[in-house]
Amino acid sequence: MRLAALIDHYRTPTPRLDFAPAIREFATASVDVSDGLAADLAHIARASGVGVTLNLNVLPLSAAAQAWFDDRVDAQLSLEDLASGGDDYEIAFTAHPRHEEALRREADRRLVRLTRIGEVTSGAGLTAIHDGRPIEMARRGWTHG
Repeated sequence: MRLAALIDHYRTPTPRLDFAPAIREFATASVDVSDGLAADLAHIARASGVGVTLNLNVLPLSAAAQAWFDDRVDAQLSLEDLASGGDDYEIAFTAHPRHEEALRREADRRLVRLTRIGEVTSGAGLTAIHDGRPIEMARRGWTHG
C-alpha cells in the first residue's frame, strides 16, 4: 500500500497551489523540490549569495517515508538519502523570521503542513546538520550537466 502511494505521488504530483499566495507574499526565495531537497536548497544559496543550513533531524516525512525510515539502521545516512532524492513536488522557501507566525496561520488555514527545516546564514552554500553537527553529505541530489 505504501509503495502504491509513493508511485501515485510520483506519477500524479499535486502542486501546492493553495499555499502559493502566502509564499508570494512572504518568501524571499522559493524552489520546487525536484532535484532533491539538499540540491535545491543549494541552488537557493548559490543564487542568493547566502548560506543555508538544513537540519536533517526535522525533515517532514510522509507516512510512507516514515515507515521506510523506521526500518533503517543508520538514521543519518537514511535522512541524507531522503534529502537527496528527487521529485518531491514540494516547495522549499526562505522567509524572514518575523513572518513565521503569519506563514503558520496561513498554513493552518489552508491545512498545509509547514515545517521549519533550517535557516539562512551568512557565508555561502549549503550546510547539512545531523544531531546538531555539520556533516558532509555523500550526495545532495540530481545535478544538471
